[in-house]
Amino acid sequence: MLDAQELASRLFLNGRSHAPIFNDAALHAMTDAGLLCLESTQRADGSRGRWPGSTVGDPYLTAYALEGLIRARQADVIVKQEMSAQAYAYLGNRLDATEDLHLLAYFAYVLSLEGHKDLGAFRKLGTLYARRDRMNAYGQALLALALKNVHEEETAQVVVRNLFTLAKRNAEWGTAHWEGDADRYYWRWYNDKQEMTAMVLRALVEIPLGRAPEEAPNTQGAAALEAGTVRWLVDNRFLVGDELLSSGAQHLHIKSDNDYDYVIFEDMKPAGLEAMETRSGEAYGDGLCSNFELRDEKVAFFVDTLPQGERRITYRLRAEIPGRFHALPTNVYAMYTPDIRALSDELRIVVTDAPILTAAKPGKHNHR
Repeated sequence: MLDAQELASRLFLNGRSHAPIFNDAALHAMTDAGLLCLESTQRADGSRGRWPGSTVGDPYLTAYALEGLIRARQADVIVKQEMSAQAYAYLGNRLDATEDLHLLAYFAYVLSLEGHKDLGAFRKLGTLYARRDRMNAYGQALLALALKNVHEEETAQVVVRNLFTLAKRNAEWGTAHWEGDADRYYWRWYNDKQEMTAMVLRALVEIPLGRAPEEAPNTQGAAALEAGTVRWLVDNRFLVGDELLSSGAQHLHIKSDNDYDYVIFEDMKPAGLEAMETRSGEAYGDGLCSNFELRDEKVAFFVDTLPQGERRITYRLRAEIPGRFHALPTNVYAMYTPDIRALSDELRIVVTDAPILTAAKPGKHNHR
């Protein structure tokens, strides 16, 4: 069993012994570096791809980065206005490009953060509100917060009341939380229990219910529900020490039972072998588009979309010294859903010197 307290004592390792939040200079340097990276990776259409130099923009990552820029500006960080303006325009033009209600709720939420009634997003809020029963608690919490941000408080309160009925309560422990669909798209970010419960708590805190008589059964339990939610989140924190983030082995045969997004394959190189490639970058093959990074001890593949089925990821290695070597198991995990992970088998290999061929003497022949 993992000792959470003991793991927490080792969270800041390898030169990270001082938390930057208590060091203004370190915090400002990190903020400046992050803004510079965001500026340099924004595409001409205002979007952001999964990797630097991506040829295709990702609407979700664009929204995620825009949310960060908005939060930074709200914290009095100077952010170039054109960065946000271009992202706003890109997202506004992508509202009709997907039927995923949870994704649309997130787009509308981000577009509403500064209180702007973007016409496209505002119309989409009406559609989402009409279909709110098709969304889980995460999507409904985003919808409620977006409605509140554009000053539609009464409608937002209706959605919050819906969230009351979806709570999973434990009377014995005095906790409350929300869960997504365990059978369908359980690996999506909007089906993670901790993320979902935290977002619902934000909606409960930011959108207090009215005190009309017919609302009394809900409003009387609001404080208790919030307290139970906080208690559940405290009890379900996920602390991971650096030593648990391990690596894996090569020539990879992948079998996927579902469709997954943003998956990492960390492949440990056996000692004495080096990758034939010399530069990190994009890679294509077997229906997958990925970005790979060459490290001293491993090769890491970052796959945007992993469809259901069987595929292979291959790359060439060059043997440099003879010997018997072990390739540690490949470590596979979803970047935004760390509970989804897998390990391959260990691989053992033997590298021998190539035979030395000598010239044949006159009148004789070498047979192989």
